[in-house]
Amino acid sequence: MKNVKITVPRNLIKKFYPHPEPLGDGAYVVDLINDMYTDVFYSEKYEFITITNDIDLIHYLNHKRVLKREYVFQHDQYALRKVTNQDYQLLRDWQTLTPNTLKSHQVLHFDKEIKFIFCYYHIEIGLITFDSIKRRLIFKTYNKKFISQKNLVEAFIWMIHVLT
Repeated sequence: MKNVKITVPRNLIKKFYPHPEPLGDGAYVVDLINDMYTDVFYSEKYEFITITNDIDLIHYLNHKRVLKREYVFQHDQYALRKVTNQDYQLLRDWQTLTPNTLKSHQVLHFDKEIKFIFCYYHIEIGLITFDSIKRRLIFKTYNKKFISQKNLVEAFIWMIHVLT
């Protein structure tokens, strides 16, 4: 059978791993929720694709419903989305890790609560919150293996810009 290029819906991906080959940003190996695994590549259409000839995988992906994630802000590989009920296990898992923390220097004013999950290539990387006492944005990153320090700083600058 010939290889088929097929979308891998984000809601079917359970876990990401760095791709074993040096293919650059946006290439990963993933565990799916049915315990299958495949490599995926992030496309310009903000989705993951795989190229495969695995008949079982193709059948599985063709018969699953895509549940779109709602992003509040999105720019290139960066995205922010609201915390949902499905995120509570992820947030509990993150509590066992030591995050990298960035804080804004300027005093900020917000009328509403700020709490978003930051995604890099639609992989949940960290949490952005607002400290209402010190009036600063706080960016904590937990899934550090998927993003460089340079991209973290660039993303934080972008978040400050879109949120203020």
